[in-house]
Amino acid sequence: MSKPDFQERLRRLEEKQHKSAPQVERPPASDKRERLQRALEATDAAGISRAESFPPFHKFLFKLGFTPKPFFYMSSLWLMVIGGGVVFLIFGGVLYSEIGATIKRGPVAGLYRVGWQGVYLITVITAIGFSVYHKVRAKKAGLPRWRDL
Repeated sequence: MSKPDFQERLRRLEEKQHKSAPQVERPPASDKRERLQRALEATDAAGISRAESFPPFHKFLFKLGFTPKPFFYMSSLWLMVIGGGVVFLIFGGVLYSEIGATIKRGPVAGLYRVGWQGVYLITVITAIGFSVYHKVRAKKAGLPRWRDL
């Protein structure tokens, strides 16, 4: 193949790439389940795993008839409540139950040393971190807003 033929072929290929099909605007979702499906498609397209965007507890709620939003579409407040709530239930539960009162070394002993103030501080830091992580990741992935699905 001669160089001019190659250049012509390359030019045609570039033109085909620039002439993409017209973008067809999808109508707004008719219900929450359709929005959820579109949200999961968007997270899949962004390379975010289903296990991260829609964990097993969400799947359980979905089977019960609820339609929870994936983490990347929740508000910052809800993300803080969920992240902080889980951490507080675990650490506060261990501290309250006195399961590790006899343990002298390790993370459980450290939890007893910091006491309730430490649990509150860990809960707040984790809640903020959980929210910031999901919001930044959604922004970097270019995910649409929930209402735009």
